[in-house]
Amino acid sequence: MAARHEYLCQGGDGHLCNDSGHCREIEEEIVNSIKDEELKKQYVTARIEMFKAVIELNVGSPKLMMFQKTLEYLKGVL
Repeated sequence: MAARHEYLCQGGDGHLCNDSGHCREIEEEIVNSIKDEELKKQYVTARIEMFKAVIELNVGSPKLMMFQKTLEYLKGVL
């Protein structure tokens, strides 16, 4: 699922993650596709930790807002 996100975020659907909402939209689509609630919880928990690390390591990145919006969405899922 995480690999699917990266594929789509890097242009696999023809749209690169250049606007601050696209990453969050992809993540929401993937989360909503997970029917097993335990698997969904595990996935979201892992992605929260990943986005926290990405934000911490990329403080000056022009994509910081995108990462933060995605993290906030994921926190709201749990």
